[in-house]
Amino acid sequence: MADYLLRRRPHGRDAGYRDQAHAAEVAGDFSGTVEPFSYRVVVGEKGSEIGRVIPVDGTAMDAHDVLQRELETYNGDGWGRIEYTLPTMEGWERLDPQ
Repeated sequence: MADYLLRRRPHGRDAGYRDQAHAAEVAGDFSGTVEPFSYRVVVGEKGSEIGRVIPVDGTAMDAHDVLQRELETYNGDGWGRIEYTLPTMEGWERLDPQ
């Protein structure tokens, strides 16, 4: 089970908690803070520099699922990436898969 989750999780920045209450519910007693990441998927056709932006309401794993689903519609002729931001950040940064 752990190996499956590690393969699905594209990075280690996000533990998959939506907020402080969700972290407490899932992990039990939790004394840290949970930063609410926001994710979006950008997909486009090969040869085009402009992509379509799709907001994702959920975790990085949800964003990964959206990216896979959207890339399937291009039948191997598309590109895509996941971007993330925090309330303390200006703009979006590319989420590098690990």
